[in-house]
Amino acid sequence: MKREIETAVMASSVDSRKVVLRMKQVIERLGVARSTIYDWMNPESPRHAQDFPLPIRLSAVTGRGAIGWLESDICRWIESRDCAVQRVGGCRHA
Repeated sequence: MKREIETAVMASSVDSRKVVLRMKQVIERLGVARSTIYDWMNPESPRHAQDFPLPIRLSAVTGRGAIGWLESDICRWIESRDCAVQRVGGCRHA
């Protein structure tokens, strides 16, 4: 019984943590090219998507360094597009 409780507590803490997706994972999740993601983030681009989530900085280096997206932000963005496009998958709901 104690082991079952420990397993349940561990599972709930894993579910509640914030997962960061790197560029390669976002590309795979969305099925688009890296250039498309950069276009969506660029206000100067004709393909700019105002509602696409901005990445978070993962390093202290300003202007350069590692970036990533919160998985929850990417999932919300995908879900926001559901009414326009058939659901393709990619996000798991708890």
